[in-house]
Amino acid sequence: MSKGLDRKIKNTDNILSHFILLGMLLVDAAIQVFLLITNLRTKNKKQDKEESKLQETENILREKSSKELRELLTEIDVISSLNTDELIQVILNNSEAKNRLNTSERRKELMMMTNEELKLKLKGVDGVSRLRKTELVQYILEEEKK
Repeated sequence: MSKGLDRKIKNTDNILSHFILLGMLLVDAAIQVFLLITNLRTKNKKQDKEESKLQETENILREKSSKELRELLTEIDVISSLNTDELIQVILNNSEAKNRLNTSERRKELMMMTNEELKLKLKGVDGVSRLRKTELVQYILEEEKK
């Protein structure tokens, strides 16, 4: 009989140990959840603060004139910090940059032609026969600008 009693006590001890372990795990999980929630709130507050500062800065900039904004950017290399899409937008919105692009593309196109083809484009112009290819291309580009 004492063996049966010992077994029951051991079983009760094991069950009790498991309940204690389960309780400890639940408390630990609750602490972790609490820490996660408070950490998310802190991050959200920081993000809100950063967005508020950004909005405030934007409002200040919108109140400035175009001249004042240009003065802020003097001696700052803005272009190097732009990504490809932003650079494309700058070029598309700037007529001088678009003209440079067109000239560059036209130069490539002309450089692919033979000297004879280039000279035909300059037919009737004096002194063309002695010009090198790059000079012929430059002369054609200048004539096309006029």
